[in-house]
Amino acid sequence: VVSSALKKQGIPVIDCDVIAHDVVKKGRWGYKRVIKIFGPKILLPNGEIDRAALGKLVFEDAVFRRSLNAATHLPIALTILSQLIRYWLTFHPIVVIDMPLLFETKSNRWVHRVISVVANEDLQVQRIMSRDGLDESAARSRVAAQMPTAKKADLSDAVLENNGSKEALGEKVGNLVAQLKEHHVRVGGRAQKKNGNGPFIKKPSKLNQILTSPVVVLPVVFGSIAVVAHCLVMPVIHIVDKLFK
Repeated sequence: VVSSALKKQGIPVIDCDVIAHDVVKKGRWGYKRVIKIFGPKILLPNGEIDRAALGKLVFEDAVFRRSLNAATHLPIALTILSQLIRYWLTFHPIVVIDMPLLFETKSNRWVHRVISVVANEDLQVQRIMSRDGLDESAARSRVAAQMPTAKKADLSDAVLENNGSKEALGEKVGNLVAQLKEHHVRVGGRAQKKNGNGPFIKKPSKLNQILTSPVVVLPVVFGSIAVVAHCLVMPVIHIVDKLFK
């Protein structure tokens, strides 16, 4: 819901769930790494990974979960980087990475701002059951496998509560986008908390001041870096995929 609302506001979104599904498709590098760990027992008759069977394994056993993360994080990270480079090359000043395991993988160290979408646990469970067709026990195990919501909120720069309707959440996203755009163009500015249900940026960062000061130079610098990085990263991804096919 939030990703769709951001896209409507003209903000590009890198969806890590989509990437995670893509890198383990048959023949891909991530697929080979996962099969090496879990064996053929997680395969469907057509050779693709049985996501339901794999999900049951990893959400019931922390060791399996860590093994899956170890197998997929590098392919996912390289794909995220390649998508970021493409957006830099087209001069997008703000890019959102939708990453459910941001804190668990310590990826928050590499982003400028962290925004968490939170809901109470019972509502999370209901939504997972409805979305994935799981029973309550399985849904609760998936919630329990993640960092507690309160801790995520405490580590975030902004928080969106999602205990209400899609319309209410969409309004909050609109307010958030306005603040992010304002934050991007101001030099070392601090966003103020607003009345009502809108989110706010809780804390400034030195990185924000550094990046937003040379507003005119920023696209040129990022563009130059992106061209070099694109030339380095994309061949690596293609070569690795070819080696493991």
